[in-house]
Amino acid sequence: MGSNRRAFLQFAGIAPAAAATAALASTGVAHAATAAPLVTRSSFLPCVGEEFRFESGPFEAKPAKLARIAPLEQGGRKIESEGHFRLEFEPLTPGAIPQETYKVTHPRLGQLVLFVSPNDAQGRIVEAVFNAG
Repeated sequence: MGSNRRAFLQFAGIAPAAAATAALASTGVAHAATAAPLVTRSSFLPCVGEEFRFESGPFEAKPAKLARIAPLEQGGRKIESEGHFRLEFEPLTPGAIPQETYKVTHPRLGQLVLFVSPNDAQGRIVEAVFNAG
């Protein structure tokens, strides 16, 4: 993996966390004394199987189900941590969610900003990579 891609993936993992932290802080959920990141693997675990809405324009949102949370791999070894994981979404209409940065909403998690890309040629699965640290 090239250094530019690695830097981007690291940023892509941190940017949604920062956006989510700001969103949670405005709802009163975040506390100033909390040192741990608010968007972690555990944040998404109760949401597997639930619907998320990907805003693709001012009046259009595309639904997708959170299908799976997977560990990242490095050198053939799985990295099991709160800051290193992949979210795999199944769009309710295959191919409906192309590679892009989206404002994503969920009833429990609120609003997040996620960069997602297709995981297969048909767009049946799109993924967001979190690589914090």
